[in-house]
Order: sequence, then structure tokens, then C-alpha cells
Amino acid sequence: MDDEQRRKMFAPGRRVGQPEDIANAVLLVRALATWRQVMQGRENLIVDNIYRYCRENIFDTGVFLVGAAHRSGIVKAIEKLSHTDADLIEWNLHL
Repeated sequence: MDDEQRRKMFAPGRRVGQPEDIANAVLLVRALATWRQVMQGRENLIVDNIYRYCRENIFDTGVFLVGAAHRSGIVKAIEKLSHTDADLIEWNLHL
């Protein structure tokens, strides 16, 4: 959505339900889907990097802190990868 489309969409006195609202809604849904794909990719990459680091380095204990916005995505990525490298990391999640 470009600046002109945003100005029209949020113009004072504009009535909701006009035909361009449908087009704008489609754009917003596509943008949200793209955003979710990007975030999922980032979260998977973070967990992949943790596993790679653990394969390449020796240590006893580590801490990985994650913000609430990424918590569920990171947990899903961990669950997906923990089956392939089950003995590499012993996750102790404090949710």
C-alpha cells in the first residue's frame, strides 16, 4: 500500500464499506501473511543458529532469552528441531 492509498483509506469523513476497502483489505491480508512468513523464517534461523553453535562449541550451560512476541514461534521451531538433534540440547523452557 503506497502513501496515496493510505491517505484515501484514512481520509476524514470517509465512509467504511466502499469498494476500495475490499482491495485495501486484500492488501493488508497479504502484507500480514508476508510479515508472518518473515517472522517464522527469522525464528527458525535463530534456532538453527543455536543448534549450529552447540555442534561447534563445548559448554555445560547456556541461556537463551526471547521476548514475548517471539516466544510461541521460537518454541515451535525448537519442537521441530529437537526431534532431529534430541541429544544435542536439553531445553528447559520457562514459559
